[in-house]
Amino acid sequence: MTRQYTRRSALALSGSAIAVSLAGCLNSGSLGDLPPAEQPPTEPQQYQYDAQNTNVTGTSPPTDNDLLWRKRRDELNANDEPIDGLVAREDHLVVATREAIHSLDPSDGTERWRAESGQNGRTPAVTPVLSAETAYVAWNKEGEAGLSALDLSDGSEQWWLDSINPISSPTLVEGTIYVSALESGKSLIKAILAVDAADGRVLWRFPTGQMSPTPAVADGTVYVGGGKESIVYAIDAETGDKQWEFPTADRVHMPPTVVDETVYIASDFADRLYALDATEGTETWSKEMNVSASVAATSNTVYVPVMDTIKIFDSDDGTHQWTESLSDTSIGSAPVIAGETLLVPGDRAVCLDLTDGTHLWEQTVEEGIVGHEKKRAVSCAPVVTEDGVFLGTAAGDIYAIGT
Repeated sequence: MTRQYTRRSALALSGSAIAVSLAGCLNSGSLGDLPPAEQPPTEPQQYQYDAQNTNVTGTSPPTDNDLLWRKRRDELNANDEPIDGLVAREDHLVVATREAIHSLDPSDGTERWRAESGQNGRTPAVTPVLSAETAYVAWNKEGEAGLSALDLSDGSEQWWLDSINPISSPTLVEGTIYVSALESGKSLIKAILAVDAADGRVLWRFPTGQMSPTPAVADGTVYVGGGKESIVYAIDAETGDKQWEFPTADRVHMPPTVVDETVYIASDFADRLYALDATEGTETWSKEMNVSASVAATSNTVYVPVMDTIKIFDSDDGTHQWTESLSDTSIGSAPVIAGETLLVPGDRAVCLDLTDGTHLWEQTVEEGIVGHEKKRAVSCAPVVTEDGVFLGTAAGDIYAIGT
C-alpha cells in the first residue's frame, strides 16, 4: 500500500555519504520536547525502560559512535539467531537469545554467567526484567515454557513457574510481575497473569485475546492489548478486575505506552494509532498510519515509527509537528528518547539531536536473518546506560558504543 507523508523535515541518508537537510517545522527547530530536567538518569531495567513502556531515559548516549567492544554470535553460541532483548542494571547487561540468557560486564563484554534454555531455538523473543537482585525471565526451559527468577549475581534459579507459555516480556511493579501468556490445561487459556515476584505464585488471571503484547502498568492499572480480540483492556493491578475496555478497528499486538493519563497504542492491522484516556477508556484522538513498532512518548510529544520515518505528534490533540525521514531505513523497534537525543533502530542505529534534528552518528551492523531474508538490522530497542549504548542485532551480535 502506498503512503503519502507530509515532509516537514527531511534527513537524507545515502550509502556512507550522509546529507542532513532540515526544512521548516512547527516547533521552532526542535524534534519535540526534551525529557524533564529533573528526570534522573535511569537504566533500562525492563522492556522499554519502565513499567509504562515510555522508552524514555534521562541518560544521554555518547556524541560519537566509538566502538568499545563487540560480542559476536559465536561467542554467545547464538547459531545465527537474533538478539531478542537487552536490559541493564548497574554492572549487568542481560541478553536474551533463543539458546540462553547471558549476563555480560557492560564495560568489556565479558560473560559473567549464562543460563541455558535446554532447547535451541525455543526461547521466546522477550526482554527480561531486572530487580536489584533478580532477573525475571519468560522462556522455554528444557522443552517446557514458563517464567523463572534467576539470581542476578550468578544466574542460579530461585523459582520456576511452569504450565504457562509466556508470549510477552514481563513487567515488574512493586513486587508483582505482569505477563501475557497461554496457560496449559484442558484447553489453552489466553490471559494476562499477575505473579508474585517473591515466589512465583499466580495472584490473578484475566482472559485476553491470543497473542496479547507486553502490558504497561501505571497508577495501579494494567493496560494491555487484546491481541486478536481487537480490544484494549484496563485492569485493576491488585485485584485483576476489569476497569474498562476499548474496541479497536482491528487486532492489537503492539505494547501500549502510558504517559500522563493517556494510553498510546497502535493497531498495525488497522493502520491506526490511538490515544485513549487512561481513566475512562475513551478516545482522545487517533491517527491513520502504518505504525511499524511501539511508540516513545513524553509529557508533550509522541514519537511514532512509521515505515522509514519518525512521525512526531502533540500528545494533547494529535497535531502533527514534524516528520523525520530516514531513507532506506526500515524501523522495526521502538525509538528511544535518551537525554537530548533520539535513538532510532533499523537496518542501522541512528542518533539524532532532539533540539535541532542534527544527525549525530550512525552505527552499521552485520547482516542477519530477518524473517526469511538476510538483512542488516538492529533487532531490539537500544539500551542506554552510563557505560554507553548497546545494540543487539539480527546477526546475533552485540555492539557497545561509548566515548
